[in-house]
Amino acid sequence: MTAKHQLDPALGVGAGHEKGPMQITVKRPNQFYAIQQAGEETREIAFDGTTLCLMHPELKHHAMEPLKAGSIEQFADRVDERFGFRPPVAELLAGDAATQLFLNVTSARVIGTERVGWTRCQRLQFKQEGIVGDLWVGAKDKLPRRYRLTFTGVSGSPVWDIRFSKWELNGSVDETLFTKRPAKDSIKVTMLKSR
Repeated sequence: MTAKHQLDPALGVGAGHEKGPMQITVKRPNQFYAIQQAGEETREIAFDGTTLCLMHPELKHHAMEPLKAGSIEQFADRVDERFGFRPPVAELLAGDAATQLFLNVTSARVIGTERVGWTRCQRLQFKQEGIVGDLWVGAKDKLPRRYRLTFTGVSGSPVWDIRFSKWELNGSVDETLFTKRPAKDSIKVTMLKSR
């Protein structure tokens, strides 16, 4: 699947990460790979079920940590617990997406029918402390088409808006993506908890 996103600069992420496509590949139960092309700030995440590898190939540095998880849900939760961030849109790719998506939600409602591109979608809105989420789901194929998070707990209420395309379900997967490792000239750094 491809995800194009726009990140509000107020979220404090590097300029190269504010826009740009991400290609995400998942193999259930517990393998995950994502790459975001952002020139010098290009980054990759590879997880094979036992090892998490974060790479910045152009900057020639990486972090690699042992991490065991039996599912995409566990992977997302354990990365969040240990390092303070969640892998991109992992909650939507989990085997039990509804439980992941509505974790800590205090209210939810269906807004109505809207289009994302050419696709007719149902728009859901959910709220939790500090976040308002909107999710547009294809009326026919039930696939996420747009996901917007408004961070109401941050000054200026910055927004992360993601649009999904090129869904390929049950397609062939390059197994080497999940075990991808950095180039030999990459320097290993220690991954610190971000919050």
